[in-house]
Amino acid sequence: MIKREFTIIACCIKQNMGIGYKNKLPFVCPEEMKHFRETTSKTEDPQKKNLVIMGKNTWNSLHP
Repeated sequence: MIKREFTIIACCIKQNMGIGYKNKLPFVCPEEMKHFRETTSKTEDPQKKNLVIMGKNTWNSLHP
């Protein structure tokens, strides 16, 4: 049997509500952002890729 480790981060919102306001996060946490970037951009197996699901505004904020 192959044991696989993975992480799931989930967020649920209601209509007209969300985590950010005017495309800004309500907090600044550089350590968390660094951890997120490292966790989502690297894999132990180069044959595999990670997947991040995000909304349109988040995507647009990453590609100005």
